[in-house]
Amino acid sequence: MPDVEKIQHELLHNDKLHSVIDQNLWSSELMYPDAHILVVDDLDLNRKLYVALLKRRNAIVYEAVNGEEAVNIFKERPISLILMDLNMPVKNGFEATYEIKKYSRDSFVPIIICTAYASDDILAKAQACGADDLLKKPVKTDIFITKINTMLRLKEFYTRQQKLSQQLQQEVDERKAANERLIAFQKELEALVEKKTHELRQKDMDLLEMDRITSIYTLAAGMAHEINNPLGFIQSSIDSLNKEINRLLPDTLEKSGTAQKIDRLIHRAQRGIKRISHLIDSLKYLANINKNDCLPININKSIDETIQLMGSQANDQIEFITDLGHLPEMTCICTEIHLCLMNIIRNAQDAVDKQGKIYIQTRYDKNNETIAICVEDNGPGISKKHLRQVFDPFFTTKPVGHGTGVGLALSERIVRRHGGKIVLDSQPGRGTSVTIHLPLANIENRNE
Repeated sequence: MPDVEKIQHELLHNDKLHSVIDQNLWSSELMYPDAHILVVDDLDLNRKLYVALLKRRNAIVYEAVNGEEAVNIFKERPISLILMDLNMPVKNGFEATYEIKKYSRDSFVPIIICTAYASDDILAKAQACGADDLLKKPVKTDIFITKINTMLRLKEFYTRQQKLSQQLQQEVDERKAANERLIAFQKELEALVEKKTHELRQKDMDLLEMDRITSIYTLAAGMAHEINNPLGFIQSSIDSLNKEINRLLPDTLEKSGTAQKIDRLIHRAQRGIKRISHLIDSLKYLANINKNDCLPININKSIDETIQLMGSQANDQIEFITDLGHLPEMTCICTEIHLCLMNIIRNAQDAVDKQGKIYIQTRYDKNNETIAICVEDNGPGISKKHLRQVFDPFFTTKPVGHGTGVGLALSERIVRRHGGKIVLDSQPGRGTSVTIHLPLANIENRNE
């Protein structure tokens, strides 16, 4: 076995040998000026040998005399590679290697164990502690340089791989985020398409419904025009007949006791004519609903006037209870709103018949700039099967001769023309409430 100390002395002090090393082993491709190498050995001579070889390679070298000191330096410095002796005081090479590998779990710092006892047992124990290679003492310069070079290249490869892996992960995360945004956008787009499709379908349904209602109204208006003329003849004929009977047969009628019977029959006929005339006027109004101008109106005052008008026609036992809030004036077609209120209040009167209560309430929603009018009765209510039909023209739940089915349909059309809506709530045995929501905005530019 060659004299280790002699070889080490020659390596440290023979300039000719250094020249050979420079030419063969320290070529530019093997230079790592950015490498931070930690040399751990309790023998000064070994450390000096390693340090001399490494510094010739332009490496930045740190020294430690035991495992404990090596661990502390590693925690404080950006170490690239460690040359670790095994037999040292305080903390041996196995212990230090294990602790450093545990501390640097997220990074790769190669550790080369330097030992004169390179047995299989030592090798297995070194690998179990996390060591990456084994360097047998006495150190041969070419093997030393090769192992250092291999480990530093492995370190560089790992660093590049880790950087590429991070970049790849970043790209994956970015693409994943982009994909999630795309999926979210797709869902938003699908929801928007579904919403727009629903709105278009609703508009189509509204247009079809309006066409249907307009056709019915047009037909009804034409019928009203045709009925109005013969109705006038009938009214005129009954009035003339009544006069002629009273003029020609006053004594005979009085003696026979048929005068009152004739008067009663004539009164019924006239009442029927008035009812038909009222229906004709409603139908005419319905057909010409677009021909009025917008004017300011006080809703509460309009309600009071309507109650007075309707109350005079109602049974005294019907009680009107009002809770009218402070409302600003709104611009609307006044005759339409009056007619709407009259129709709804008349329906409430008919619902409670000759007794009961009608509650009328108004409120102003400042945030939405809308007026709410609620008319509620304590009548018998409306069954579920009829709720969907209450706004259909000519639909009525009243007995024959007591309702035309025009009132609510006309009122609903008036409210929609004003940009509002009617909400009807009813349950059998609990009465009915009709709430009108009207915006304050002018309706001159609104279209049905």
